[in-house]
Amino acid sequence: MVRSEYVATHEESLLLIIDFQQAMLKAIDLLKQAGAVISSTEIVIFQWALRANTDDFRKILPIVK
Repeated sequence: MVRSEYVATHEESLLLIIDFQQAMLKAIDLLKQAGAVISSTEIVIFQWALRANTDDFRKILPIVK
């Protein structure tokens, strides 16, 4: 196995982050176009629990955060 010792510069790292963010936004846009509903973990748990002011909701929420 060949191991690379190259370390990216700060600028290269920033460009990789920007590329990743742009790719992620494009993927989310494609999912929306396909009919996906974009939501958050808290909203999904709330929908499952039906109410947020329950002991079950309060127990589950820290686990998924």
